[in-house]
Amino acid sequence: MRIGTRLWLTVAPGVIGVVTVAALAYWGELGRQVPSIVVWVAAIATASSIALAWRNVRYVARRVERLAHEADEVRRRIVEAGFGVMRTAGIAGPSPDELVSLEGLVTRLAETAVTAERSAHEREAEAARRLQESGALLRTAAADIALRLDDVRLPLHILLENRFGDLNDNQEEMLGVARAATDAASEQVRRAVTVLGATEGALELRHDRIHGGELVDGVLVRLRTLADARHVRLDAAVDAPLPALSGDRVQLQEALRTVFGTALLQAPDGSTATLTARATDGELHLALAHGGGTVSGMPAAFAHALVTAHRGTVTIGAGNVDIRLPVWGLPTRTEAR
Repeated sequence: MRIGTRLWLTVAPGVIGVVTVAALAYWGELGRQVPSIVVWVAAIATASSIALAWRNVRYVARRVERLAHEADEVRRRIVEAGFGVMRTAGIAGPSPDELVSLEGLVTRLAETAVTAERSAHEREAEAARRLQESGALLRTAAADIALRLDDVRLPLHILLENRFGDLNDNQEEMLGVARAATDAASEQVRRAVTVLGATEGALELRHDRIHGGELVDGVLVRLRTLADARHVRLDAAVDAPLPALSGDRVQLQEALRTVFGTALLQAPDGSTATLTARATDGELHLALAHGGGTVSGMPAAFAHALVTAHRGTVTIGAGNVDIRLPVWGLPTRTEAR
């Protein structure tokens, strides 16, 4: 029952009393006799009204006292949190009037909640702005590092492929190790730039028509090479024909080679891995079951960034990698930004 209804019922005894007094005044004049039914109705109504009024007043009083106790508990917790918090919230001490105390507490708490919500939104916006600035700074730094690595890689390639003098075995080995390290570092930096660009929505993508069969064949060539090196048997279940896609052929194929290749390298020696490719519900579904661990780190982030940019999904679990690409699902250049 709502509090307003209970309070109206509390007023009901007074209304009934007024009606009863009016009836007694009418029949109580000289020469008139009050009907017994009026007396009984008045008595029953008065007793019922007193009981109803007592019940409702008792209920309202208990609820107010309970709320006042809860308000005191809230104040106690605020004090435990520190008087600075209490002063900031502007919450005063309890009042002898429970309703005044409750009104003050609820008002202050509502104002504090609004202020905290506004402050949280401002902090969130500031954090997003700083994150965007940091991402742009990292992307610029990574691109600069990639250019400097290219400056190192070129002389190393020239020294190893065009001999300007006699090199002993140790010198050739050191140059080969340096070239391999710079190649790997350059590749990692380039992938980091791609991931950062995708995170900021600034990834530039081409709009090539990609045949599903050619995309899968390019991935299979890389996987068979890795499987032979790992002594892993690679089975392929590829449906034909596969649907065509729209996207950046080079980057998408590199993403698939990276994540599937990394997964295959985790397959136990002598085991069997299975690559399946099929068209399902307007999607190109690629899955690799390799029986190894979970792909993580840059390979997973790189694949996720590019596949997501093509409106696809990447699901990586222990022993499997699942990729779904929508047919003709590439967003426009404006959306990609």
